[in-house]
Amino acid sequence: PTTVSFQSVVNPLIAKVDVPKIEAWLTKLTQFPERYYKSNNGVAAAKWIRDTVQNLTAPPGTKLTVSLYTHANWIQPTVIARYEAATATSLKGIVITGTHFDTYAIGHPNGVGGANPAADDCASGSSALFESLRILTTNGFVPGRPIEFHWYAAEEAGLLGSYEIAKDYASKAIPVVAYLNLDQSGYVKKGTTPVIGIFSDYTTAAATKFVTATAKAYSGLPVVENQKCGYECTDNAAWFDAGYNSALAFESTNANAFPYNDVVNKDGSPLDTIDQVDMNHVAAFAKNTIGFIVELSLVG
Repeated sequence: PTTVSFQSVVNPLIAKVDVPKIEAWLTKLTQFPERYYKSNNGVAAAKWIRDTVQNLTAPPGTKLTVSLYTHANWIQPTVIARYEAATATSLKGIVITGTHFDTYAIGHPNGVGGANPAADDCASGSSALFESLRILTTNGFVPGRPIEFHWYAAEEAGLLGSYEIAKDYASKAIPVVAYLNLDQSGYVKKGTTPVIGIFSDYTTAAATKFVTATAKAYSGLPVVENQKCGYECTDNAAWFDAGYNSALAFESTNANAFPYNDVVNKDGSPLDTIDQVDMNHVAAFAKNTIGFIVELSLVG
């Protein structure tokens, strides 16, 4: 599809997006000293995300499962939640939305595995993803196609988690209608209007056109199109390279993004702190994500 068609389903759902709940979940994720892909804290953060999903109650007619995807070459797992109708429908394929939860701390005395709350990069996207799932389960939404929510390990080390999973899905010929990536979703540069940035590289035209439509219909924010990373900057590139329909919705234009992602002060003190995150901005990304996944779950 290129336009939205399930406003009567989506609008009541996005009206329930809860900023204090987004803030509470995001804050807890930042309280791990770091979420490095080779560290015990990185593993503990994955288990915490899994546990918060397990604490959700699947409504009648649905099934919610969550698992840790174990990677071969590092200890941090990826978290995969799947929300689907209890009885399979005739609709083919699945819808996936994902983000990463791991951290880097460039400039830290202890190296890139040093302490970093990484509130914007990427507790913000992680929280928007969780809120999207929470809204669907707590408001009785029954998916047509199954919807998966992925929190990736080891993005900062070169999209390692998402690449392994996208290749795995491709090797099994798992049909994916579209993949929507969230990365930084919380920073609004002082003096600028909050926007949703839509990226046109390492994405496909079809998914990009559709996420532009959902952002305009549901996020409540202006949309700035044709942004470019110029390289494989985040996890949508893994799905794009595996041959899947993929899109990226980002916190800003490329120029106005948070300038200190993955970086800390030379004394190890953090720069990507919770006060840098606008929780209403994160909520807009949850609304857009809900719109994208609900529409594609239901469309014929």
